[in-house]
Amino acid sequence: MSLLGGLASSPRTPLQSSKARMKKLPKKSQNEKYRLKYLRLRKAAKATVFENAAICDEIARLEEKFLKAKEERR
Repeated sequence: MSLLGGLASSPRTPLQSSKARMKKLPKKSQNEKYRLKYLRLRKAAKATVFENAAICDEIARLEEKFLKAKEERR
């Protein structure tokens, strides 16, 4: 019980302490943080587009193979 009482009497909640930490960051480091997030997202989007193109190529190849096999059966 005494442990819970000690935690409950804390003046700051975790949400308030994280907000305080966010305000303490210099603007330059925040810009760098978001620039890195942007670059990471851009890289992920580029990889996704590349993967999508590869899947589309594979589908086209398989469709051609399917049509060829279908024609050979006739």
